[in-house]
Amino acid sequence: QYLLDHPEVCAEMGRASRRRAESCFSLKNTVAATEQVWENLLRIAEEDPGEFIPEGIPMLDYCGDFQSYPTELLRDDTCFTPTPHGRETPVSHLPQYRSFLKYAEEGAIPREIMAYLSTAPGSVEQFHAGNPQYTLSQIRRSFLFLKKYGMICQWRKSIDS
Repeated sequence: QYLLDHPEVCAEMGRASRRRAESCFSLKNTVAATEQVWENLLRIAEEDPGEFIPEGIPMLDYCGDFQSYPTELLRDDTCFTPTPHGRETPVSHLPQYRSFLKYAEEGAIPREIMAYLSTAPGSVEQFHAGNPQYTLSQIRRSFLFLKKYGMICQWRKSIDS
């Protein structure tokens, strides 16, 4: 009854709820949390490369369930080069690019990466060094997007290889 009698309080509660939802559950925060999980998994895999035996653990088919997402473990020092498809096809011609633009705030980065890689193979960390205006998370997502859709491929394991 109180909220019915005080619509201004009700409206403020609604605005506060929206602010909380946007700050806690935004795409940026969700992606950052997911990337932290992947970074932890990569660190664990590098520390103990033993075989994982999932006895008694219900397993999901992540490859099938999430095949439309550009996700995999990617080291920042892995070097990439454009594929023949990537050299011939502008990023904007990929059917998936419109979806990427819709859900990712870094729509220009894939085009910039392709321009950067057209001169020489490069890595996430090298691209980031020359483009500090973007976060590592944004650059990683863009490299993974380009790799998933066949625009770039791994050139060699790392810049030290």
